[in-house]
Amino acid sequence: PTHWFYLYTDEGSSNIVIKNNYTPSKKYLQNENGPNVIYENNGPTVHDSIRFQAGLTKDFLSFKKYSTVATVNQPINEQYRELTELIVTDEKLFDLNMLKQIMLKSNMDTTAIYQWNNHYVLYDFVTDIAVLHGRLKSKLQGVEVKAYHDRYYQFAKWKHCADTAVAKEWTHILLTANLVNDTAKQNLYLKYHNEQFIKWPEVSKGFCNANFQELVMFRNGRQLMLVISIPKGTTLDELNPNTTKDNPRMNEWNRIMSQFQTGIEGTKKGESWVFLVKL
Repeated sequence: PTHWFYLYTDEGSSNIVIKNNYTPSKKYLQNENGPNVIYENNGPTVHDSIRFQAGLTKDFLSFKKYSTVATVNQPINEQYRELTELIVTDEKLFDLNMLKQIMLKSNMDTTAIYQWNNHYVLYDFVTDIAVLHGRLKSKLQGVEVKAYHDRYYQFAKWKHCADTAVAKEWTHILLTANLVNDTAKQNLYLKYHNEQFIKWPEVSKGFCNANFQELVMFRNGRQLMLVISIPKGTTLDELNPNTTKDNPRMNEWNRIMSQFQTGIEGTKKGESWVFLVKL
């Protein structure tokens, strides 16, 4: 689902200058290029004089009659952070430095690693998630690689709050838990989240009141990964109480959700969500 690129130079491409292009995100790939392929001044932050002139030049305006945008109504693809879990099965073989080298090769932030016990989670933008997973599996020993492609829920301040302004820098808080081992309850849990913005608007209102920038939930089988993004310089302890302040429906939501969640292997009795610590 993430194998798409705004700018792409295929194998053997050489002597090409790609400059002054507006793209909604820096989602680019160079596939085994030859010499002298230069990327300059491309992406979402280019000057408006470039952005507003993007598109077909006058010699090719006739191509617009073939556009399917009006009939398909397909939104512009947005790049988002990917989540990958590494479960260390043999600590003697696991090489953290090798992991960071793989991340560097994939143009990832090597500080975007979070840990709980033998669970390591990578959470960052990735050009091609399939390539990253291939490198992890071939280069790392003593680990199981788990992909989280099921991004089943997203709250975004810029989509769901009256105040759409977002902080320039974020801190990501990562937690993990399991769904209970009951298929009917698992399906009901997902149904609640599919309908939350319609039937439980107080939940997103609570997130807005807490100034959460984004809240994303991933799933792989029974295991859940929750990412809460808050403005850098703030803490979850200071913001989280605002989700339930004068908001009894939020308390009710939390009570209902607790019946669907249990701890992953290694948690204490009665423990469900556990926090991963950034390395």
